[in-house]
Amino acid sequence: MVTKEQERKALQKIKNIVECLGGEESYIGMAFAGCFEMAEQNIDNDWGCSMKQKVESAENNLQQLKKTVKELSDRIEIAKSEVERITSELEKKQKNQLAYADCLKCRKIIKAEADNCEREAESLAKDIVKFADAPGSSEFVEAVNRHRSSISRAKQLNDLLERLNRYIEK
Repeated sequence: MVTKEQERKALQKIKNIVECLGGEESYIGMAFAGCFEMAEQNIDNDWGCSMKQKVESAENNLQQLKKTVKELSDRIEIAKSEVERITSELEKKQKNQLAYADCLKCRKIIKAEADNCEREAESLAKDIVKFADAPGSSEFVEAVNRHRSSISRAKQLNDLLERLNRYIEK
């Protein structure tokens, strides 16, 4: 078995040979760049590490990193698509949503129309009383039908007004 001292002497001889060739400026010197230091660490620490192992490990790490980058890129693309979908959906909902001011205007219009229907129903009730002596007359029948229609319309508008008020209060 070779001793650490023998290995150190052999390493020094190799360093001297490379130095005689021009050191790190020579092709061989370039090939051994970092190897002498690694050899010294191997001797001092009782382990065996080589530049080939370091390169292979670095290549492995690089492949793993490339794989991770690809996976993350794919996930980013999926997330971008989801953001675009959600943004589009939100824009559609915003276009279809009434603004508060619009709701107030609608409430005013609906209230006015409901009041008109109620006034018309009151007026038609007077006509019904006026034509009550002739319940088979066309005037009486028309007054009753229009009265019912006005009452029904006023009820629909007041129901709509209640729903709109609940919407506005949210």
